[in-house]
Amino acid sequence: MLAQAKKLNGDDKIVYSLHGDGELQEGQNWEAIMYASAKKVDNIICTIDLNEKQIDGTTDEVLAMGSIRAKFEAFDWDVIDVEKGNDIEAILAGLAEAKALTRKRKTSLYFITYRNGEWCRLYDAYTCLAW
Repeated sequence: MLAQAKKLNGDDKIVYSLHGDGELQEGQNWEAIMYASAKKVDNIICTIDLNEKQIDGTTDEVLAMGSIRAKFEAFDWDVIDVEKGNDIEAILAGLAEAKALTRKRKTSLYFITYRNGEWCRLYDAYTCLAW
């Protein structure tokens, strides 16, 4: 795990990972999330675009996962909600809060993204962020 290697090498940088909620249906993500907790890797911020969509339909239609928040918390991660995931100021505030927690706890940051009442993808955020 990159974050653990940086920590072991004395590098004080934070590692950021970006995930979609559909991607979190994959087992290797949960292995890394569990490993970070077990090894006390605390220089990582895991961001999640929680938009309930994926290529084949909604995340619940493809594979209902229940509460992703509860899963992260079960692995001893702190979870921060960014309710306005399409608002750059809200995202920056959430990232600042998450950065303040690193070196103390692992942090998961939810971006709840939507545009005009419809969900949008975070990687397409340039079309829906309020600058």
